[in-house]
Amino acid sequence: MVSILSVWYYQLLILAVVWILVSLVKKKFPRILPQKILPIDIVTFFMFIGAHFLTLNKSGNSIVPYILLGMAVWGIIMTFAHGFVKGELIYSAFFLRYWRFVDLAIIIIYCGLIIFKITGRIY
Repeated sequence: MVSILSVWYYQLLILAVVWILVSLVKKKFPRILPQKILPIDIVTFFMFIGAHFLTLNKSGNSIVPYILLGMAVWGIIMTFAHGFVKGELIYSAFFLRYWRFVDLAIIIIYCGLIIFKITGRIY
């Protein structure tokens, strides 16, 4: 039996539904979500879960630990760079910039995984 989350077109459908729901909640109830939070910030979590199910192989290995390691290393590099260049580290600005980069990285990784899944390079 194949899980719904391991089928790529169901994942894209779930992402579209989550995007629409977050957009509607943000428009109808603006106090629930702050203005700085975009729908892509919420959808990133679902893309991350989708990347796990797309790359899960028969032995139970996934790409998720490598993504987490990359995110941690990038956070350390960004912290040192901001500290040396600007001389200070403002948490809200740093975290927003860091999370936007994570959004971009997850989108690129997820799109690549979807393409590999469609072409049959990932089973």
